[in-house]
Amino acid sequence: MKSEIKKTRLKLFLCGALIGAVAFFSVFSPSALDPTNLQYVRGGYVERDIIQHYAGWNFYRSSPIRFPLGIAESMSAPEGASVIYSDSIPLFAILFRFLNPILPDSFQYFGLFVLLSYMLQGGISALLLSLFLNSFWVILAGTIPFVFSPILMERAFRHTSLTAHYLILLALYCYFSHNRERKQQTYLWILLAVLTPLIHSYFLPMIYAVFVADILDNGAKKEKVRSVLCLAACLCLSVLTLFSVGAFSTGSSGTSFGYGYFSMNVNSIFNPVSLTGIRWSLLLPPLPQGFGTYEGFNYWGLGILLTFFFISIQLILSFKKSKPLHYAKDHPGLLLVCILLTMFAVSTTVIANNSAFINISLPSKLYALCSTFRSSGRMFWPVTYLVYLFCVVYLAHHLSEKQLGNCLVLLLSIVQLIDISPAILTKHQSMTAYSDQFEILTDAPFFEENRETYQHVISPGTSAYRGLYIALWCSENEMSTDFPFLARFDADLHASRAASVRENLLNGNYDEDTLYLFTEEDESLFHDVAFYINSPELVCGKAGEAFYFIAPDNGDLKLPSNDDSLILYEDLPLIVADYSDDIWDHGVLLSKPNTITFLNNAFSKSFLDNASVIYCEGMPYEIQKIYEDPGYIMVEVDVEDGHLLCEKPLNTNIRP
Repeated sequence: MKSEIKKTRLKLFLCGALIGAVAFFSVFSPSALDPTNLQYVRGGYVERDIIQHYAGWNFYRSSPIRFPLGIAESMSAPEGASVIYSDSIPLFAILFRFLNPILPDSFQYFGLFVLLSYMLQGGISALLLSLFLNSFWVILAGTIPFVFSPILMERAFRHTSLTAHYLILLALYCYFSHNRERKQQTYLWILLAVLTPLIHSYFLPMIYAVFVADILDNGAKKEKVRSVLCLAACLCLSVLTLFSVGAFSTGSSGTSFGYGYFSMNVNSIFNPVSLTGIRWSLLLPPLPQGFGTYEGFNYWGLGILLTFFFISIQLILSFKKSKPLHYAKDHPGLLLVCILLTMFAVSTTVIANNSAFINISLPSKLYALCSTFRSSGRMFWPVTYLVYLFCVVYLAHHLSEKQLGNCLVLLLSIVQLIDISPAILTKHQSMTAYSDQFEILTDAPFFEENRETYQHVISPGTSAYRGLYIALWCSENEMSTDFPFLARFDADLHASRAASVRENLLNGNYDEDTLYLFTEEDESLFHDVAFYINSPELVCGKAGEAFYFIAPDNGDLKLPSNDDSLILYEDLPLIVADYSDDIWDHGVLLSKPNTITFLNNAFSKSFLDNASVIYCEGMPYEIQKIYEDPGYIMVEVDVEDGHLLCEKPLNTNIRP
């Protein structure tokens, strides 16, 4: 009998995996599996994060193999950092690092990882359903909502490692296998303890929450002691795994800030809106998303929503028969875990649509601890999959006496697919005929011509926003960099080092094999250094649309004449500061639009001190008044609308 059950479950797993593969190819494209296809990777599929993942892998593959494994010495130089913090899927990064000698120069494994995630999603969801259902075909029909889950589809190739939702399903399988078959899945818990940190640490609290529920709800007293010991051993294994891949070995850390911002909106389960702007429902209207609650995207799909609604009505009507109490009595630990995960996902800032109607302040240390998992909206994923499981099993099991259950499971899957069909179609089309979502800002000739001129790229600034493109450029050209681009890094340490670098440059201390780059956000810091540099061997200017450079002229420096975006420092024009808030619009004061603003630094002052006229495209505009605000210089000009002067090179009668 056990042999037959194993064979049946193996068939279910394989068929479920096949359904997962079909889902992958329905949603995406075979081109994603081409390891040399970098178009959607370098172009930033959905958002820029996949560029970070690929850059981290590039740095790692060119680093020597050492312990701890996972350390890429060329990123976050000089200490290096673990690929954990670039979300480059440490398991795959380490595996392919050992295979690097036989890999092509351009190589990505993200398509393969997502395909395997979909297949495991289908296979493990089939195993999970087999604990409750007997019909082979109903189980396979029930896997469809799991493999076409919006929360799974939304993460694929955006936050690639977070596609591993099968880890949650496997934890739930361990729980219900112990609950229903009295079989404790010790080896599977150990596998999860090691595998999860090798994929993404955000799954760890979800996995261990289910593990705790398993201990609370299942097993006799003696078995609970064994389960607690197993939990302790698994926790040690997870920490040891994190240590082995370098999570604690460099200046990067898991601590952060942002808890309460990237949370779950109260409308999340029925709001078909995500960061991508994709239409996730054919029928339901989009609702507002306030703050960073796009990170808490948890749309269930219309099939699940309708099923859950009608089941809830039935349970309420049968409350006197104690059905709801019966479920709670059977799984109190799991219910408690679901409540706690939901509370953490919603966070201390409770947001409905665009409004935050509850905001609870936490002690600083507790806030920092919670911010380790600042994208708290993700913690609702186990609850979502429990609802999926509940809906499928309830339909098939509790309505089977009416011969409706099996048909309703199929109907649920069909309604679910029809509802999310716009998202499936959009995703498939965008991957099949992919066009870059983000321009790679280092494609300017200056960067192309100087790929081999320097060995290191240093950031004397503090902004991390555009550092991702510098990191990509460095990773593809085997240069090291300290540019902050990782998901987690020590911002205070970087700021301290950047200040030291700026001081050294002013004192004429620099390395000839190092290119010093500032992002556009650090323009004032660049001027603070470049304006006062006295060394003739240092060339300063602007390269591309978003970067300022200080480059030692080591004999190999190339300043391509065909680069229209290259401007040497002495030719840099005065530009209106691109500043916007509730009062300013791209550097123009809304209440008084003849007032424009400039960055307050020595460079701007060299134009504006004692100036009486601003020239724009040969036209003179009289300066009526100049005054300062922290970080900015405000200038009232004889013009009706200051937007006329925005994004254009300006000059004065003082500085030629």
